[in-house]
Amino acid sequence: MPSQANLRRFYVGTILDGEFVRKTYPDGGLKLMYLIFDCLCMDEKSTMDRTLDIRIERGQFLADGAQLAFHLIQRKMQLPRAINFMFDEILPKLPHGNGGLISAYKITPYVSRTDQHILRWKPPYEKTIDFRLRIVTFPMTDDSDGEHDGWISKHEIELLAHHGDKDQ
Repeated sequence: MPSQANLRRFYVGTILDGEFVRKTYPDGGLKLMYLIFDCLCMDEKSTMDRTLDIRIERGQFLADGAQLAFHLIQRKMQLPRAINFMFDEILPKLPHGNGGLISAYKITPYVSRTDQHILRWKPPYEKTIDFRLRIVTFPMTDDSDGEHDGWISKHEIELLAHHGDKDQ
């Protein structure tokens, strides 16, 4: 992912928690989007010891500067008192469906695996997996002005999955 300060430099060692969705528009058009829920590591610097509000801010920073083959969007968070609003107004209008809800404390650091401060609701048919995305090729071309234009090119990517410890 390109750095905002230098479009020729990329963020490396960045881990975002989120989900890929296909947004469907009323005209039938589709757009691939990655919705960011959390930023665990940015440019090889862990943010896991920071509070959720700071981690979300980092995710927004990445989303604001991203120019990728898909939209990178910071997921809009709602306050817990807006639960009726969520079910009545937001969820029915999502153009990509809903895979569940998470209620998290804003002032706690990230906890891997089971976090006692998080309440999750997910329908039983919505199973998810975590994966690592590796960009294999990032084609760069020069346009007529000599500017690099790699953002509209097709990138080769690999999805890598962790299959558990060798002892299991």
